[in-house]
Amino acid sequence: TDTVLSPDHAFYQRLLAGDAIEAVDSASGLKTNAELQTHLETVAVPALRLAQADQARGVLTREKATEVAETFSEALDEIYADVEEVEIAKPPVIVIAHNGVLNFAAAVAFSAMLRLRGIPHKMLPQDAVAPGKFPEIDSSELKIVCFTSLRPPTPAQMKYLERRIAPHVGQARILIVALSDTQDRSDVFNPSGTVSLLP
Repeated sequence: TDTVLSPDHAFYQRLLAGDAIEAVDSASGLKTNAELQTHLETVAVPALRLAQADQARGVLTREKATEVAETFSEALDEIYADVEEVEIAKPPVIVIAHNGVLNFAAAVAFSAMLRLRGIPHKMLPQDAVAPGKFPEIDSSELKIVCFTSLRPPTPAQMKYLERRIAPHVGQARILIVALSDTQDRSDVFNPSGTVSLLP
């Protein structure tokens, strides 16, 4: 008999196969923002955690992780295509991903969560934290920078990254947003905790 995979494992298998269409199909029939939010929290993000666990164990190569992240982003673009995006010239929130393709995929997922809640924001390119790569932004209306990853960066990594980001973001508060379950740090926020702090 075939083993029936849980929805997050099935989604991950589709990502591994590079099959965005099948991944999108896992959300077919979901219409309301609440249903889409539940899919993100119980299927899509847990699938990324499975990828991260495989990467940590050395069974997911860097190339394969890149493919997984690209398929994930493609699938989410399609799943959330009908969700109205609030676009304003100077959004009060920006989303930046920690280094690594799976963290960028996590930032894509967090951006989708903000979209579902109608929170105007801008997501920066994948290499925004690389030296000399931070894009020119108008920080006059910027309130919050959401530095997003699957697992939180270490305090030392965060200090370094804050030094990188701080000159570009004016008076904005920098929040560490982690999509993992291990939240034993008071300086790290999960997505729903973050949303309550957003303007």
